[in-house]
Amino acid sequence: MTLNVLAHQKDILSAYDVVLKSPSCDHWMILEYESNSNIIKVADTGDGGMEELSRSFVAGKLQYGIGAVKWGTSTNAKIVLIQWYISTLQQGEGVPSSRLVATANHATELKRFLRGVHMILIARSEEDVDMESILHVVSRLPGVSETVPISTETSESTHPKAVGTTYQPIKPKNEIDTSSRENFWKEIRAQENDRIAEEKKREKKKNETALRERTELNERIHAQLCSEEGTKKASELSGPKIC
Repeated sequence: MTLNVLAHQKDILSAYDVVLKSPSCDHWMILEYESNSNIIKVADTGDGGMEELSRSFVAGKLQYGIGAVKWGTSTNAKIVLIQWYISTLQQGEGVPSSRLVATANHATELKRFLRGVHMILIARSEEDVDMESILHVVSRLPGVSETVPISTETSESTHPKAVGTTYQPIKPKNEIDTSSRENFWKEIRAQENDRIAEEKKREKKKNETALRERTELNERIHAQLCSEEGTKKASELSGPKIC
């Protein structure tokens, strides 16, 4: 189903404008759904940067976090849209697979609506949204200089190290693995198809049982009426005759 951004459009765009215009790239926002509908709303905002954003997601919810990342000495920030969820395939209290299937395209729709978002990061655990993982993914965006961004703890006289062809991320397990992601979605869709098939099977059995019970009831009523009618006729035939 299509994502509904119109119900709270004013609040969403207002919060997003703050993120875009944040000179220090510290402002962020989190969007979530109203109950189980497709209506999206602002759930939380803050000004503590991406690290604060990464700590603000709720494990049992499907949410969208938006923040800005500055790369190196560039004045142009990269806007990151984080699609956050922990599915029931990972944890029992996570987002149901049926809900994930129904909202599979919503991150793309949200990116198109907001305009200016540079990338979508799918996060299935807290490790996927730590600053190091986010910076590593941002470094792969077109037009981003292949240098490690200057940390606030780095001395001004220290030059950023160039990333060579032999560069290996510290946490390679956090890289976006397209094949694994596709397999994950296939597993979710297969699980959802099995659930739907099982529901149809139960519904069919329920309908067949109800039909059989109605048929048996009709037969009993018909038999009872026939019996009563036969008894009535027999009584009339055996009654006293008037000469």
